[in-house]
Amino acid sequence: MRSLIFVVGILISYSFFAHSQGIESAGGPYPPLSLSRTDSVFLSLIPPLTIPELYQGANAPALPGALDNSIHPYFRGVFQQEQYSCGQASSVGYAFTYEINRSRNLPANVDENRYPTHFAWNWMNGGNGWYGASYYHTFQLLRRVGTPTVETYGGMAAGGPTLWMNGYDNYYAAMQNRIHNAYAINTSTPEGITYLKHWLHDHMEGAEIGGVANFYANHPQLFSLPAGTPHAGKKVAIA
Repeated sequence: MRSLIFVVGILISYSFFAHSQGIESAGGPYPPLSLSRTDSVFLSLIPPLTIPELYQGANAPALPGALDNSIHPYFRGVFQQEQYSCGQASSVGYAFTYEINRSRNLPANVDENRYPTHFAWNWMNGGNGWYGASYYHTFQLLRRVGTPTVETYGGMAAGGPTLWMNGYDNYYAAMQNRIHNAYAINTSTPEGITYLKHWLHDHMEGAEIGGVANFYANHPQLFSLPAGTPHAGKKVAIA
């Protein structure tokens, strides 16, 4: 009997990328960083998203004034990452979990429909959790190997930074949770930002519920939205 391997697409946005877990220097925290040579190669392997003609130009569908996809059942609750797994918390713990559950129409409030950070992070963290790992690498892992659920893995970060999952059945189960590819939108232009908004709004397919995206940012501090504005008091990073 042939088994069905379910695949989804993941979107990233980029304009300027830097590792979010930087090193403090004499010039202050979070110095300007550039992509490493290895990460530049991995980024070049991520194809640009093909923008449907409907979403190009002045006749594109109207966008709402605000959008919050975290209200949907596919978005898992906010969690505290462990160690330097920020790239995997973002790409697997949140984005992959949302997109695959959106495709399968499953809720993300149970461990059987959630996906761990450390299965992916432990492939690339130096063996003892010495450093973070770019989610560009993680997308390649999600394409080729997949990821187990939190239930199968034993927790979001079970075993810490050194656990290596054992068992044929566990890896076979992980292979049922793969992506077809990851796609990029260049958000260094107003048009690119608008395309990203359309992806978030309706997945660029006229859907009632849109998608999510990953991005890297290197910012020195967070700012509070001023009083009298929507979401006043909430923290934001200004690009």
